[in-house]
Amino acid sequence: MKLSLATLIACVFSVALLARPAYGAGPPNGVYTCSWIAQHPVEAAQALVSCDPEGPVQVPGVRPFGGDMPDAQGCQFVPNGGGAVGQWVYAWSQYEYANYWSWGPAVIQQFHWYIQKTNGDIVRHSVGIGSGSTTVGANVLRWGAQNQGPEPQTWYVCYAVV
Repeated sequence: MKLSLATLIACVFSVALLARPAYGAGPPNGVYTCSWIAQHPVEAAQALVSCDPEGPVQVPGVRPFGGDMPDAQGCQFVPNGGGAVGQWVYAWSQYEYANYWSWGPAVIQQFHWYIQKTNGDIVRHSVGIGSGSTTVGANVLRWGAQNQGPEPQTWYVCYAVV
């Protein structure tokens, strides 16, 4: 069953504002910082967070792909698995085959978002402060953002082929 565009947008607005992922094992207070990432590269790669705009380091055994086939659709928290990113930290979704992306931040503050191909090329990017969406050419892509605000941030990101 395919999700409609209206359903995806409703998911972003309602879940991003009302639900936050549970903090599991990870950084203190569930907030990824550049200092913690430098000391824990494997855990940072699993959470798909980094202080490098290229994304997290590739670690053997860590697969940044969602595993969905064409016509995939769904939603996920960014950072992956819960927690939040501190100021200037990047967080990425898993790679998904999609052409439509929508997102909602937990905190209304400035961030720079990206749509990135598996080869590292940036397909689209912009600065935002709230929920948004974009349509690009269908491909295996991921959504990412750098938190530029002072408060820890998490996003709820949805993707689809529309």
